[in-house]
Amino acid sequence: MTNTVAAVAHQAQTNGLTGVTHLMASGGRIRFAQAAAFGIKEGVMDARIAANTPAQYSEAAMLMQDSRHSQTVTRTFRDDSVAALHLQGTQRA
Repeated sequence: MTNTVAAVAHQAQTNGLTGVTHLMASGGRIRFAQAAAFGIKEGVMDARIAANTPAQYSEAAMLMQDSRHSQTVTRTFRDDSVAALHLQGTQRA
């Protein structure tokens, strides 16, 4: 069960979901979705693959995705801050 939960969480994150509000398993497939104000995002995963994917693999993959995302946000923030400082400097001149 731990492998399946971690694999579904990783697949949901990969599909752009920030959480899972709906889950259904049927016919060897796991369907998951997130309902929010912006609409519904959904995904599907093979149940056997989910059950046989080590939880440690899924957890490590989610951490790597989180790390890449935070590096992108930090880099964008830094670049925007430098641009804003440069713009302020040119306006004073």
